[in-house]
Amino acid sequence: MSFGFAVGDFIAAAKLIKDIVSILRTAARAEYQELVLELRGLQNSLNHVERLRAPPERQSSITSIKVAALTCTHVLDEFVNKLRKFEDLSVQHGTPKAKLWTQKLRWGFTMGDEVQKLRSYLLAHVGYLNMRLVTEGLSSTYLARQSIQDAEASISRNVSRTLASSIQSNIKMMSRTITSQLCPPLDSLIGFMNKIWQSNMKIIGLLTMILERPTPTLQYTWFQAPIKFEDALGRVLPIPSEFDWLKLEAIIFAQFASGPGTDKVKAGEYELFDPLNRNQNITKGASQPLRPGMSITMAFIIGKYGHNFSEGDRCLRPGCLSREFRSPDGNERQCIKCNLCFDKARTVLPQPHRASFFAPQTPYKNKWTSVRSIKRKRRRQVGTSHDTRSHRSYELTRNEQMCFKNIRIVYTPLPQSPHVKNIRHTEFIGSSYTMYLKALCHRRRWADPCFQSFRTPLGYGGTVRVNNRGLYRRRLRDDMVGSRSCGR
Repeated sequence: MSFGFAVGDFIAAAKLIKDIVSILRTAARAEYQELVLELRGLQNSLNHVERLRAPPERQSSITSIKVAALTCTHVLDEFVNKLRKFEDLSVQHGTPKAKLWTQKLRWGFTMGDEVQKLRSYLLAHVGYLNMRLVTEGLSSTYLARQSIQDAEASISRNVSRTLASSIQSNIKMMSRTITSQLCPPLDSLIGFMNKIWQSNMKIIGLLTMILERPTPTLQYTWFQAPIKFEDALGRVLPIPSEFDWLKLEAIIFAQFASGPGTDKVKAGEYELFDPLNRNQNITKGASQPLRPGMSITMAFIIGKYGHNFSEGDRCLRPGCLSREFRSPDGNERQCIKCNLCFDKARTVLPQPHRASFFAPQTPYKNKWTSVRSIKRKRRRQVGTSHDTRSHRSYELTRNEQMCFKNIRIVYTPLPQSPHVKNIRHTEFIGSSYTMYLKALCHRRRWADPCFQSFRTPLGYGGTVRVNNRGLYRRRLRDDMVGSRSCGR
């Protein structure tokens, strides 16, 4: 279809639709608005058909659709000619009223059927165009898919051909490389032989140098593997395996002659064990000898009142707040943060434990203790020099325990609180009650002034005299108020 034919026909159809819409708007605005909408829909359809494009092989189908779309022009032309008779209805000023009424009556009798016929024709025409467009779309989709498949097949053939050529070229290159490597020229072989000869000469020179060195003196070397000894502070040193138990103890005493752990070594509060068998201690009378190459680990024994160590407790080193541990053998625990190794001791310490062993985690900072009198209801200050000594002892013990790496704990549960009838005068067994009160003081993180405020009898059935009963009552009232008699 030529360019002038297509454009002229579509322009004419658009002009006819525009004329019909303008006449209907002026003559019958409200009665035929549906016809106006259908005419606009026809106009949109004609615009889409005009812009249709297709490949050369589908050009005939597109031309037939455009021709079919333009068949509505003669119907629209006839309808426009009929409408022109009623153009006077749009110009009401200056027209006689009788003529206007006559035109309106003619419009009502003649144009109603014409409008219905035009609407029916427009619906059928638009439906026909839609059907042709759908059919053409399906055909175009099928042809496009077919062309895509052909293009994919062509591309796959080209790719296969390209891969085959590249593989062939790579094979040729590899064959040339292998041939050149298997058949090197004579000068390269001579160069390789020179390098091998130079390497052999260097090796001979090194061996000659080693043979010319003086023979080492055996008296300054180990005849056999020494013992690997790790003390409680984590220091590792070799010990000759020829040494006996007395020499090993002498080395331990020399290592801890001063510094952290001196008091514990002098008191014998430590254990020696083999890391391969932690459940069995190495003692002086043990049948296990000191064999060459073995390892010995030293751990300090620390007594502690309270429950055993559980999963939720924090590290035992002062100042370390870690709660994560690793267990290499299932029994020993090692802190991930500070590497403190601790386990349950195999040796039992005598009771009561020394104060340095169960020092509280929180230092006793209050030098003066506030005391409230029971009778007069007034406050007074009581200070003792023992508070200062206790605080200094705690600081020294805390700094010493921060240096420990291997420790073993002796857990001792606290005894039950005895029944007390009268704090001022009570019958009880002196030695056991004294031990209980001392342990309770350290459990409550108190210093010794509370313990100094009473004195114990020399034998059984004695009497306790409380000098500072207000302080004593205030600190022990949670455990003792309401009790009747001691019973022990």
